[in-house]
Amino acid sequence: MTPKKISYKIRFAKASDLAVLPEIERRASVLYKDTKFAKAVGDDVTTLADFKEAQVHGCLFVAVDFNDQPVGFAFMEIMRQGVHLDELNVLPEYGGHGIGTALVKKVCAWAAENNYPVVTLTTYTDIPWNAPFYRKCGFIDLSREEIPEDLYTLFLNEHKSGLLMADRAVMIYKINPLC
Repeated sequence: MTPKKISYKIRFAKASDLAVLPEIERRASVLYKDTKFAKAVGDDVTTLADFKEAQVHGCLFVAVDFNDQPVGFAFMEIMRQGVHLDELNVLPEYGGHGIGTALVKKVCAWAAENNYPVVTLTTYTDIPWNAPFYRKCGFIDLSREEIPEDLYTLFLNEHKSGLLMADRAVMIYKINPLC
């Protein structure tokens, strides 16, 4: 039996979208329930104030269903080296339909359109929907020596909040100006 195709589109978040985004993040965290990261991920939810700031600055994309209701989001911030993909979440029942990939591609396209040279992120190394997923999207791992200072500071802050550096990767997608 062929799985039902899910219809969605990606757009910038509106103020009216913000209230449901923490719930999307919470619900997406159930994917980690059987991993050693369950507690760290389950306790870490982006605040409405942070979502609002990202939305006001044009740094928040949502994937919406046919009723224009958010089912996923990509939360970005602008750093010295370029765009940083801070958070990517899709409701579990919408997983496996390319929404996460489409959100990542939208972030990378937006970065290119706005003349940012790279998109960076930090993620878990061994979970299939984390580092391996981003590698399929064209991201590459950075060695410690390659990590820009402000990104390394963010990485250290993650470690201080309980995310072990040994379990994390810092990754980069280099924007190709010829594309």
